[in-house]
Amino acid sequence: STVSRALSNSPGIGPELRAKIHKLAQEVGYRRRGESLEPARTIRAYVTVHAVTGGLVPFYNAIVEGLVSAAQTAGLTMEIRLVQEKQFDSLRLDRDLDDGTLAGTMLVGIDPTDDIAAQLTATKSVVLVNTFDPLMRFDCVGPVLVSVKA
Repeated sequence: STVSRALSNSPGIGPELRAKIHKLAQEVGYRRRGESLEPARTIRAYVTVHAVTGGLVPFYNAIVEGLVSAAQTAGLTMEIRLVQEKQFDSLRLDRDLDDGTLAGTMLVGIDPTDDIAAQLTATKSVVLVNTFDPLMRFDCVGPVLVSVKA
């Protein structure tokens, strides 16, 4: 009830607590009922389920944490969707791309099929993470290994 009262600017909430609650609500993308969404504020990242269940869990966990952190710093929302790479098809992508709030799409550890690549070339920003596009249709990024000597 405290959060609800703070967000509705009801009396009885101290200014410091109210400011903290408003700041947190803004960070997580909260909006009041009836408020329109800001266009293009979400990045959707498709992450292969093998990356989070196989032997590369710590590696991909660090990648996803970095993506989420960078999105927050830029004032964007990062939406993570786990997918079975072999079941990631154009029908699923059609449903998902019908969202007008997307600023971009990322494929994390997923090599796009020709059908998926064709669909993605017609969309907003697409970035392949820890994979590559030999035809150079998309931007591609990979993690940098940093070694620290004691």
